[in-house]
Amino acid sequence: MVRKKQTLCWVGVHADTFRVTFYFGDRAEPLIERSPPPESIKEEFRTGKRFGRIRAVSMKVLTARDVDHALCLAGIKARV
Repeated sequence: MVRKKQTLCWVGVHADTFRVTFYFGDRAEPLIERSPPPESIKEEFRTGKRFGRIRAVSMKVLTARDVDHALCLAGIKARV
């Protein structure tokens, strides 16, 4: 998913679902901590493997609520 020239996320399509992966820099941490997605997503960001100053958050989208969380993370990525 791209907005202008910025990559917001990577999407992998599977047979029964799809996976969305976001890469966030350290500046996104306060926004993610205050956002509505579940604690498991926030914990993945906090403890995720670092690639320089970037950390990944990856999630499977199985329900409508997961779509809401993915859209929230995309909004954060667009703001940072």
